[in-house]
Amino acid sequence: MMAQINIGAEQALATYPSADPSFLGVYLAGIHDVPATVAANNFMSLMNPTGSGKKIVVLGVTVADYSVSTVTGSTSMEVWRVGASSGGTLTTAANVNRFVSTFSNPVAEVRTGNPTVTLTGATALIGFPPTLGGGAQSPNSAATTPGASFILSPGEGVVFVQNVGDVDERWNIQIIWAEK
Repeated sequence: MMAQINIGAEQALATYPSADPSFLGVYLAGIHDVPATVAANNFMSLMNPTGSGKKIVVLGVTVADYSVSTVTGSTSMEVWRVGASSGGTLTTAANVNRFVSTFSNPVAEVRTGNPTVTLTGATALIGFPPTLGGGAQSPNSAATTPGASFILSPGEGVVFVQNVGDVDERWNIQIIWAEK
């Protein structure tokens, strides 16, 4: 929600975003300096469990990578919708970062360490290109959708996946979401 105050016909004060009052909590999960693998790898998933009774609003995604040596034959980090996610390492809800410390535990499930997922949809939502070459760093890539974020209903989620990687790559991934 944006608020703007107009003063006269010629002047306007700055516009400042405010939190949607229907948000019950705003959360952040991330992984940092995670090496790529040669085989396909699901780096992190965010899942709204079936029966949660809540909607998850994805507010922003940030993906960046760097290389520690020459990288060849790598593919983009892609974000896909999923209908199921299990396995890997489940982050305890109490350990998920909150934008306000008094927010309750999130219902969303965050999994790292190559969780097993069921992809939905015909194509990836977005792709982040890898760093190629030696000792290079990708610019910090961000995909945000203010005012038009996508929604994860119960039983829906997203996964960050790379189909072919190089062990000399390191990935940093963050996702911010709200629950309502």
